[in-house]
Amino acid sequence: FSEDDGLCGNEFNRYEKIKTPKGELIFGGVNGSSAFYPHEILKSGKASPIVFTELHVYNKLITHQEHPEIIQQPLNYAEVIHLAASQNMFTISFALLETVAPEKKKYAYYLEGLDETWIPNGNKTSATYTNLSPGTYTLHVKGCNAAGIWTMPERSLRIVIAAFWYQTWWFRLSAL
Repeated sequence: FSEDDGLCGNEFNRYEKIKTPKGELIFGGVNGSSAFYPHEILKSGKASPIVFTELHVYNKLITHQEHPEIIQQPLNYAEVIHLAASQNMFTISFALLETVAPEKKKYAYYLEGLDETWIPNGNKTSATYTNLSPGTYTLHVKGCNAAGIWTMPERSLRIVIAAFWYQTWWFRLSAL
């Protein structure tokens, strides 16, 4: 624990400590004293919800108002994104809905249909994929809050990338 968690400072004096009859621990430091009940600190918290915040295709922001052919509703409520064959480079941003100690948050993601395992992303809040083949993918994202609790279940978003005309079954059939 540190100042970011609400302590009066990060440095405490060696012999300035006391336990009250009610079980409260008080520690004295160079910037004052910090008091807490250990049983409250050690309670496991709840997982913070994770949301999708932005979609960029070739570094251009995509919204449901301007591009209904790609996404029909706000990104956080969308179940699927439809991309043309030429739109196979995209970035999806996400965030945990928690304001406590943002530097302690961690994220991980994987694209089902491409990645084989979770990709740790540190505290970076976006995932970028480039040059994807046509097909259907599912992006899975999870986050870990300051208390160390991962979101379960993770959030997911289906991504459909259309094929070029020469990659379609009807073109291949007619070529045969």
